[in-house]
Parts: sequence; C-alpha cells; structure tokens
Amino acid sequence: TFGAALSNLALGRIGDRHGHRFGMILGTVMQVVTLGMLLSGGGELLCVIIYFLTGICASSSFISHTNMLLESCTHEHRLAHLTVGNLAMSIPLISAPFLAGLGAEAFGLRTVFAASLALSAASAAWGIFLVREPRYLRVADVKHKEG
Repeated sequence: TFGAALSNLALGRIGDRHGHRFGMILGTVMQVVTLGMLLSGGGELLCVIIYFLTGICASSSFISHTNMLLESCTHEHRLAHLTVGNLAMSIPLISAPFLAGLGAEAFGLRTVFAASLALSAASAAWGIFLVREPRYLRVADVKHKEG
C-alpha cells in the first residue's frame, strides 16, 4: 500500500506534466525487478521490498495505463477504444492466476516466476522501444492509423 500510495502521487504528477508513457515503462521495469528479486532470495526484508515494489507496479498500471488509454484515442472513438482496451486487459488478468496455479503445480513456482520474468522483460522492451507518448502524436498520425 505504501509503494502504491507514493507511486500514485509521483506518477500522477509526472504523467500530467510530461505524459504517462514513463509511468507505464517504470511499472513494467519494476515488475522485472520484483520478479528477479522473487527468484533471487528470501527473508522478511526481501518480502517487504517485494511488496513495496508490487505497489509501484500496481500503481503504474492504474494511473499510467488508464491515462494512456484515454489519451490515445479521439473523443468520438473513446467508448469503443476503452471497451476494447479493457477487454484486452481483463481477459488475461482474469485467467492469469488460474493458469499460473496450474503451471506452478505442473512445473514449480520458480518456473512460473521465471516465465513471468521473461514475458515482463519483453513487455518492458516493447514499451521502451515501440510505445510512443500519445499526447505528442500528431493528429494526422492518429487519423492515418485509424483508417
């Protein structure tokens, strides 16, 4: 909760001034770091650090992702854009714990964390190299991509 609260304050202000792409990237990188820590050790201090970092990950998903979703579409297409975006996010999020539990039973928890780490690292690279800040896109670029 403390990590999420601090992150919400910081990412909200940074995102409002400079765009929310940074928050999305930060959250994904923190997810990679958190999963790396899960695989590297144990103990009470590490557990506290992991929960703090998990708060940052959750905050960036909430603050930055939602705002980028809102900023990346024109007003007349916003309802459809939000619906498709939320469906694309919700379906994997609903099934992920179930599938991770099955994977942990079959292959072990460390294997599930390692696979999550690999997917998170790929997601971080995607965000860094391919995602552009929507508030700085030209209207012509958006209209061209829409059709």
